[in-house]
Amino acid sequence: RDQFVPARQAALRGLNASLKYVEDDSQALAGKVIPSLAFALVDPSVDVRQQAFAVLDRTVGKLREQSDARAVKQKKEEEEVLRREREGRRTGEIRPDAAAANPPAPAQGAGAALPLSGDAAGYLSAAAGWAGSLTKGWRAGESTSTAGAT
Repeated sequence: RDQFVPARQAALRGLNASLKYVEDDSQALAGKVIPSLAFALVDPSVDVRQQAFAVLDRTVGKLREQSDARAVKQKKEEEEVLRREREGRRTGEIRPDAAAANPPAPAQGAGAALPLSGDAAGYLSAAAGWAGSLTKGWRAGESTSTAGAT
């Protein structure tokens, strides 16, 4: 955090200007932009706080617009599914899209694959490599324990 008030204001102006690049990505807005504003909201300088609240208001407004648009889209999709189900009952035919609307649940239990992305996959890959390096010594009959070491 810079002690020079105009530098903090410039950072907020830069953040505000760069919002156009992520305004359609609700995950980035909620997970990166809003947390980066947290300390500016309680800044000792009134001007910095006002500017931070203005950026926050713009960000929350974008998130609200996206949430409303998703709600409308979900409602239309639900209405379309119901309409197709009613049409199928009237004609007595089985529609292939009815099965697609209710896919089977993913496998659970031992051996079931979980979809991973981004940091989780990288973390698990690193943990697996570390665990593999520990077991190499055990398989070769070496002791990797440090309990008896002085």
